[in-house]
Amino acid sequence: DAHACWIRRDQQSFLVNPGSLPQAEEIPLGLSSASGRYQWSVERIPDHDTRLQQLDRQTGLTAVLGNYPESAPLELASDPSNDRLVWSSPGIAPLSCWEPDSQSFYLLKPGLTGYIAQPVFSPDGKDLAFVLDQQVYNLRDGSTHPISGPRSNSYHYRQQPSWSPDGKRIFYVDAHYDIEDDTMKESYQWNVSTPDGSQRRSLLTGSAVASVKVGPTLD
Repeated sequence: DAHACWIRRDQQSFLVNPGSLPQAEEIPLGLSSASGRYQWSVERIPDHDTRLQQLDRQTGLTAVLGNYPESAPLELASDPSNDRLVWSSPGIAPLSCWEPDSQSFYLLKPGLTGYIAQPVFSPDGKDLAFVLDQQVYNLRDGSTHPISGPRSNSYHYRQQPSWSPDGKRIFYVDAHYDIEDDTMKESYQWNVSTPDGSQRRSLLTGSAVASVKVGPTLD
């Protein structure tokens, strides 16, 4: 932006602010906000908490937005329409939201519990697709719409939601696993749905078979 920038010199990264000397600092890996001012990243250090961090590229200041158990999964989504971060920690934390300009933290959908993962914003930032207990849902105007339909059994997974560029369709993977006579069978479908879940259809189907050794059950 017009206030700060990063430069690379002699294998070091420097943050440059007007009127001050460049300071050597590593650029964290992660997501950028819509304006590019903020950078969000997950820091993992052995024997320490997992930390969700924010870098303000304009001021160079960093902040810890949350601490989670060691090796806890954190999945981030940046709103493409404004500076807003949404994240989940599957099996640990619900959909959480942070707006840095107003310093606002809140739950995106209070009361929504379960194994929440893979949040992804629509191109206009108005919808959020995500996986809840191995099914795909879409959050729109405060309402949660089931996208993938009910599961047939516990070996049936819906995952990896993604959006079409125009935001009119949600794609997701439908995976089914089964073991029969020491053979593991996997079948996959690539499906598409409208954002309200009213229309869905299969686009591609594939399968895989692998030989497995099923051992005795341990009591």
